[in-house]
Formats: sequence, structure tokens, C-alpha cells
Amino acid sequence: MATLEERLDAMPPSRGQLLILVICLLLNVADGFDVLAMSYAAPALTEAWSLDPRQLGAVFSAALVGMAAGSLLLAPLADVFGRRTMVLAAAAFVSAGMFGAAMSESLWQLMAVRFLAGLGIGVIIPISATLAAEYAPARIRNAGVVLVAAGFSVGAVSAGLVAEEIILAAGWPGMFIAGGVLTALLFLLALVFLKESVYFIAAGSAAADEKIRRVNQVLTSLQREHVTALPPPPVENRSRGSVLALFAPGLRFTTAQLWVLWFALNWSSYLLANWVPSLMVHAGYSPAQGIDALTWFTTGALIGAIVLGLLSARFLLAPMVAGMLVMAGALLAGWVTIDLAFVTQKIVLGVVGFMFSASYGFWAIAAANYPPRIRATGVGWSGGFGRLGAIVSPLVTGYVVAAAWGLDHTMLTLLVPAVLLAAGLIYSAGRRAQPATDAG
Repeated sequence: MATLEERLDAMPPSRGQLLILVICLLLNVADGFDVLAMSYAAPALTEAWSLDPRQLGAVFSAALVGMAAGSLLLAPLADVFGRRTMVLAAAAFVSAGMFGAAMSESLWQLMAVRFLAGLGIGVIIPISATLAAEYAPARIRNAGVVLVAAGFSVGAVSAGLVAEEIILAAGWPGMFIAGGVLTALLFLLALVFLKESVYFIAAGSAAADEKIRRVNQVLTSLQREHVTALPPPPVENRSRGSVLALFAPGLRFTTAQLWVLWFALNWSSYLLANWVPSLMVHAGYSPAQGIDALTWFTTGALIGAIVLGLLSARFLLAPMVAGMLVMAGALLAGWVTIDLAFVTQKIVLGVVGFMFSASYGFWAIAAANYPPRIRATGVGWSGGFGRLGAIVSPLVTGYVVAAAWGLDHTMLTLLVPAVLLAAGLIYSAGRRAQPATDAG
């Protein structure tokens, strides 16, 4: 009798498996739209509320604080209550936060509901990737996870394509209403069609017969044959899930390096994603041109994510990712120091976005640096610490813009060094990656 893994790894994937992957992809599309909605609405909101750059930076950071809290505090609950349950709860948080943003009448209200939306987004991103890895057949698993993750860029690009029309028709609240409706529809889709992870069911505390019954219910919905036995539950290990284990001898330098690396990556990517439209306006361009510039950046990131997923099967990941980030830093420096026509600036930003997609490779590099017994803890806490970079950089940028820094000084001082630091660290971390064995 085939094992559970063999049932799910059979090719071609069933319609039920593909539907789960599509739902996970669409949830990330909605997250990308919801995160970037604030960036695209920022110029109109600033004008309507007479916000200064520091206040705008605080609004940006509120969602990022929520994302960090969701990743660190709520996403682990998927191992307690189930992936499906947490995805549904998170989608409800995001939808409520988006509708709340559209109805906000004060800066504090807006910050509170952006934090709420961030909580949900911080849960959906890692759990959707987990479900994709657990339901995609082994032969296409890497491609499935990469494409699901790339859904975030699809949402970001989609937000840019419709932002100008929505804001002209409904003002800045229209972006949040659109995001709230999109997420609410996906909540209903997931409620009906998203299945609980069979691996979560198999690892539960229910009686063996009950677990087999529930697993076979899911397999029936996936058009897969039933199983008569389940894999044994994982062996308990007191170091599992322990943050202190990440600082054991031989790992503490690796952990510190990876945390700084992810901080630098998030600092850079969220500075660009949040501030490009507003910085372009401060540099003398129109709000429509600022939106256009960010759309080119996010489109480049989407294309780059797909290309990276294909190339990583053929080339060494760390040198490729480091080289792409070095090129991004050089292009950014050239963009703000050379007098380029706006059309050329958009092309440069698109190429920079393509290079920035290299950061998707960090997930694999981080995982390779930890033994299996603490791998999830290592990767999870690296990402959670990295969120601090995403939180701090919009705030810092708000202060330097308020201090009348130009686009060139802001980019060269706050962005280019962080990109080059990340390139060096990711190359070093990739060279020291451990084999996939659990030593000690």
C-alpha cells in the first residue's frame, strides 16, 4: 500500500492539489495588493490629511510591526490549531484591517487598523508557503513554493496597475476598499475549498483510527486513493523550537549573520516599496509618475522571482543571489547620480526589481545553515528579526525626507550600503551552509 507521501507526490498533481496551490497563490496576491495599497495611496493621503513625512513613515511601519508580530507570535499557532484555521483567521484580520483603513478618520485609527492587517499578512505569507510545500508533489515542489511566494509580487503589480484609476474614482480610501473586498472573497473561497494539511492531521493527538479517517477524507477530496497507515509521529526533542539552540557553539555566528542579513534585505526592499512614489514626488515628479515608477519596480521583481526559481535548479544559489544584489546596488547608485530621462529611470527600476527578487533565495540559504531539528526555528526567527529592518527603514526615511534630503542622498546613504552588505553576507552564508543532516 502506498504511503501518504507517495499518494501526494504522484504525478500529475490532482485537481484538488492544484486548487489548494491556487488558493495559496491568490492569498499571497491579496497580501501583495494590501501591503502596497498604502504606498500607492500615500501621496493622495498626505495631501488630504496634510501629513508630514514622519507621520507617513509611522503609518508604513504600523503594518510592518503587525507583520512581525503575526510571523513570530501567531504563525506558530498553525502547529496547534491547524493551517486552515489560522489562514482563515488571518484573512479575516486582513479584510477587517483594509475596510477599517478606508473608514479611518485619524492618524491613530489608521495606524491601528494597518497593524491589524499586518497581523494577518504576517500569518498568511509563511503558512501559505507551508501548505504549498505540503501539497505540491515532490517533482514540482520547489516551483510550486516559488510561484506561491511570487503571488505577493503579482498583487503588488496589480495594485500599481489599478491604483491611479481607483484613486481618481474613489480617493485614497478606494485602494483599501478594493483590498478588503479582494481578501474577503478569498476568505470565502478558502472557507469552502481549502483543506487542512494531512501532515498536521497525522501529527495530531487523536486516535490512530480517527486520524486515518480524517486524512482519507482529505485524500478523497484531492482525488487520491486512501491510505491504511500513517507515518509515525515525530520524535520529541527538547531543543526543538528553542531560540537558545540557535546560539549553541558553532551556530551563534551563523545566527547573528543571518539575522543581520535579513534585516538588511528587509530594510532595503521595504524602503523602496514604501517610499518610491513619495520620493519621486519630492523630487519633482507627479503622483502618477511615482506610481508608475513603483509599478515598474514590482513588475521586475515578479519576473525575477519566476526566473530565479528556474535558474536555482541549475546554478549555485549563493553566488547568483549575491551577484544580483551587487548589480542592484550599482544600478541604484547610477539611477540617482546620473541625469536620466524618466522613461530610462523606469527601466532601471524595473531591472533593480528583477535583481531584488534574488532575496527569495535567502529562504533556501537560511534553511541550509541549520540542522533539521531547529531548522524551522532558525528560519522563522531570522525572518522575524529581519522584519525589524522593514519596520525601522520607513521611519528613518520619513525623518530624512523631513530633513529635506534629496532622492540621491537618501538612496546612496540609506539604501545602497544595505544592499551591498546583504550581498556580502548572503554569499558568506551560502558558502558555509551545512549539509542536510542533524548533527548533535
